[in-house]
Amino acid sequence: MRTSLSKILPGTLLAATMLVSAVAWSGGPHPGMGPGFGDGRMLMHLADKLELSDTQRGEIRTLVSASRDSGKADFERMREIDKSLRDMRTAFNADEARKLSTELGEISARVAYRMAETNAGVYAVLTPEQQAELDAMAAKRPERGERKGPPPPSSEAE
Repeated sequence: MRTSLSKILPGTLLAATMLVSAVAWSGGPHPGMGPGFGDGRMLMHLADKLELSDTQRGEIRTLVSASRDSGKADFERMREIDKSLRDMRTAFNADEARKLSTELGEISARVAYRMAETNAGVYAVLTPEQQAELDAMAAKRPERGERKGPPPPSSEAE
């Protein structure tokens, strides 16, 4: 049983993360996100692809909204810390940088936990068929850092 779970769990979490991320970004634009994230198009695509019922859409929207609302203060504080650390490039203060970095780690842990909790809740709303479809979609998604699309043209002269 452990072997099966260890093979299935990472893909399941990735699939759920894809859905939760789409739902989370549908709540409004965020800095650095491209078209399709802040306006809900990605969520609508996944909801349509998985053929979510109105009830499922509502349950997922509620889960993600609650997660987003409970994390707003954390994300704002992360922005403040990031700015403070970037501003130290001209006047570095090791003690302050260490303190801010420690706080950032604590916030990141809360965010990761909240995301995992929300992912599990979203996945539980899906039918077994929808879960399988989401898992298949996640399996096709490139790993983080992996090249998307065709390779760049060769620089060698032919």
